[in-house]
Amino acid sequence: MLGSAFMVAFLAFNIKKLTKWLFLVFVLAITSIIIQNLFQDFNKFILTMLFVFLIFSYYFFVALALELAKASLNPNFEKDELFEPMLHKLDVIIESGELKIEGYLTNWDESSCFVVFSQEAQLNSNTSIELELNYDGHRFHQSGKISTVIYNKGIGINFLNSQKEKVSGWSEYFDRISDLGYKMEHLK
Repeated sequence: MLGSAFMVAFLAFNIKKLTKWLFLVFVLAITSIIIQNLFQDFNKFILTMLFVFLIFSYYFFVALALELAKASLNPNFEKDELFEPMLHKLDVIIESGELKIEGYLTNWDESSCFVVFSQEAQLNSNTSIELELNYDGHRFHQSGKISTVIYNKGIGINFLNSQKEKVSGWSEYFDRISDLGYKMEHLK
């Protein structure tokens, strides 16, 4: 049981999609062991603690599922795909200090995105960046932090609240591409 707890913690730390299902199996295993022991010797305190454990486990499972579904953690392509991840590319420019890197979006949501580089580049996690997007001559600009790095392939970006008033930000860009029907599934 302790080994499976370490396995779930390791997978959660490495942000694997399998984590939420192994966590669910782990919770069910603990629950079944406790229920078997309750059949042998009924105890109201243990039953109450099991109920509290299940409530906390449910909310942790929901939080884990929401976190793992963020676009910044999912590049939306497998590492061994033969072709480019996206047929229609939404171009972006990433600025980190003096470094400018061109790329395109492969996954996005309201608060994050994943960008694949057009050329080789090295960026580190937790680096502050500026993301610039151009669409139909309209410029969008957003600040963010790198949350995921796939070396020489791409980065996941979580957006920070931007107070720049001269340039539209990610929320306006997201609304525009959503209204136009751009979805990851349709651009692949």
